[in-house]
Amino acid sequence: LTGLASRSRGIPDRQTTLAATVRWSVDLLDADEGTLFPRLSVFAGGFTLAAAQEIASGGMRRPLSDVLAGLVDKSLERGPKAARRGLFRSATVRRS
Repeated sequence: LTGLASRSRGIPDRQTTLAATVRWSVDLLDADEGTLFPRLSVFAGGFTLAAAQEIASGGMRRPLSDVLAGLVDKSLERGPKAARRGLFRSATVRRS
């Protein structure tokens, strides 16, 4: 069992745990994305652009659509085309 707890050779620190991977991704966000990303956590099952506008008021310099596009580009949110029905969805971790 000690092999499960040890660090594998050649794997960057950011990929040793799921938490480290998410933390690394969040650390790459710009200021506006870093402001919006935690606010979007209030939604379960997806959200519309209008709903995101309701919770995104203040604290961002760029338009909401640009900030959301940045989160989609960084794979932290899924855009409405991928999610269908015009909903954005947060990236989720699935266990098999």
